[in-house]
Amino acid sequence: SFEILRKAASVAEEKFSKLGVNVHYGVIYTTDSFAAETREFLEKLEKMNIIGIEMETSAIFTLANLQEMNVLAIHVVSDNPIVGKSLVEPLPEEDNRRKNMSTEALPDIILEIVAKI
Repeated sequence: SFEILRKAASVAEEKFSKLGVNVHYGVIYTTDSFAAETREFLEKLEKMNIIGIEMETSAIFTLANLQEMNVLAIHVVSDNPIVGKSLVEPLPEEDNRRKNMSTEALPDIILEIVAKI
């Protein structure tokens, strides 16, 4: 829901910027496969301006659509195989620190977003 996104964006940007974490907005590709993407496939998604891949959100969005509900997904990035940061390679310490801080801060940020909506 773009309406929910607009309301959530100001909270997310304010809170995450205090942690030194960037906020990105865009289309996420969802799949039922785990780490099965080839480099060629990832490059194809990148050309389509798809900014991420995940496995769970499609079920939530499908159910929300069937119930005519507005929803919003917030994802914490765990890896970036396009630049050689994949699940099978250790993350640089700074990336790991940002991921952990984001994950820890997310429940409070979500509560603030819900209160604003």
